[in-house]
Amino acid sequence: MVLMHNEQIKTLEHVSNHLKLEADRRETERAQQAALVAHAGQRDKAMKRRRGKRGGKKNVAKAKCYNCQKMGHFARDCTEPKKITIEYQHAAITLLWAMAHKRRSL
Repeated sequence: MVLMHNEQIKTLEHVSNHLKLEADRRETERAQQAALVAHAGQRDKAMKRRRGKRGGKKNVAKAKCYNCQKMGHFARDCTEPKKITIEYQHAAITLLWAMAHKRRSL
């Protein structure tokens, strides 16, 4: 804290009062910041509760992986190499063909 020259501060008592006021101001500011942080934490928890359409976490024990077809995890968490399905290959080929056809028509 920097104490600037002030005509009203003439005695040690004035300096002491000034320091008390500054300490009170800082304490109030800290309390307000703590309240904001606490409020933000509550808001974050509330936002995490609203997950998906139904809310809550999925039961992983009943989950079936669409990559390895095993139970107990989702495809995004699968440790097996990602499998390319026939549908995916067909979609990729169709997209490439459409892009090539579009270039020729330009």
